[in-house]
Amino acid sequence: MYKKYTSDIGDLSRPPCGPRGRKSRLACKRAPFWQGMPPAGVKMQAVFLIAMMLGTGSGIPPAEKHVDYVPPLPPSAEVQARAAVGDADAQYELGVAYENGVGVARDYVQAMTWFTKAAATNAKAQAELDKLTALHAQYLALKAGAEAGDAKAQYDFAVSLHGPNRAWGETDDAVWIRRSAEKGYAPAQAQTADYYYRGYLADLKQKHHAPYEADDGAANLPEAMSWYSRAAAQDDLDAEYTLSGLYALDTSFRDLDRMEYWMQKIAYRSGNAYFKPGARAFVEGKTFLDAQGELCRYYSGQGMHRTVRENDWQLMVDLGSAVDYAKLRVCYEHQAADIYAPDALLKLADMYERGLGMPVDLKKAADYYLKGIDALDQIGDGTSVMARLGLVYARGGKLESAYFWLSLVGRYQPYANEKPTLDEKNPVYGEARRALAEVTAKLTPSQRQQTDAAITRWLLAHPPKMRPPVMMIP
Repeated sequence: MYKKYTSDIGDLSRPPCGPRGRKSRLACKRAPFWQGMPPAGVKMQAVFLIAMMLGTGSGIPPAEKHVDYVPPLPPSAEVQARAAVGDADAQYELGVAYENGVGVARDYVQAMTWFTKAAATNAKAQAELDKLTALHAQYLALKAGAEAGDAKAQYDFAVSLHGPNRAWGETDDAVWIRRSAEKGYAPAQAQTADYYYRGYLADLKQKHHAPYEADDGAANLPEAMSWYSRAAAQDDLDAEYTLSGLYALDTSFRDLDRMEYWMQKIAYRSGNAYFKPGARAFVEGKTFLDAQGELCRYYSGQGMHRTVRENDWQLMVDLGSAVDYAKLRVCYEHQAADIYAPDALLKLADMYERGLGMPVDLKKAADYYLKGIDALDQIGDGTSVMARLGLVYARGGKLESAYFWLSLVGRYQPYANEKPTLDEKNPVYGEARRALAEVTAKLTPSQRQQTDAAITRWLLAHPPKMRPPVMMIP
């Protein structure tokens, strides 16, 4: 079980990187944001120091405070003239310019030409030539696999054309994507759907690729839906998620039953399928959490609010719905089981306590409150949950358990260097105080003494935590 926390999702957005637009999903190599972060105390010291430096200007050389970007200049006429008459140093300089795209378009073929001319008398040119020769061999092997007709190889070759391999002169990645899609490769089918939906047909049509002909390159939604459906049928996560959004948010294709089907297919898989090491798994895990949060909110009657901001595409729509307690309970149970989310645990406890869409079950309510306290003990303040749990035990006649949790409400210190404070406006605390007085009167001195000893042991096992820093994300 993965003890990952997710709160109610407000601004629902697509994963931070992925297949949208012309950028391929396999080209996305971002690492999770928490990798490489220093401990919280070190982070706060670093943030404070940076803030002081930016505020006072100390520690930053004046010439480096505001530096305007100056594009690199192309190789000078003098360098080109020297290279043309056989100057090895100038030829090497031209090769480096073409290899790295400094002042000229990156062109590995031109770079190899100049390195070859200079290699006889320039060791650095020979080293660069050897490196490019090895890269060219890899490029040719990748292209050979694509030309052999393997669908995955065709897709991988198209993906490589978004990177340095584009410098070998091959730029028709869309053709290889389409060939791979027609052979049934799900990521290529989803990418083809993206091309249709995003309106990239205009660019493709200018290249006279017959399979992509469309009226002025306008987005072709029926064709996009067709390709998304083919990819989603093969369990492509991005296609499933995008398809659910189109069925919910695009009025021309609105079908809430199909939206619900695809959302459930994502949200009701086991979280173990997504939370694995690697940047790609992080992206999939984010989509999985988004789908669970959206579906639970849809069943709770809050509608579905999805925002997609990728490149120049933005869609934000609210979709109302009625409360469906039976489906909502199933959704929260998946959240609670897959990611141990405190919100889902506490909402399940509340539903069982109040009998929302089901018979009242105080035992299950108490079990979920206990799990919620356990989860919140790692990340936050569970005082109000302790009060709710004590009230449930008091209602069920379990006086010693009620006394234990109701007494903890005023004694538990969740954060170091902060005295326990209760929000007097919260009616739960007032109800907890009254219940504690009633329960205390019913217990014998021996029962109170034994329970007080248990409370002391619990407090020693749960010392105050450091309050997590507030992170402002622009």
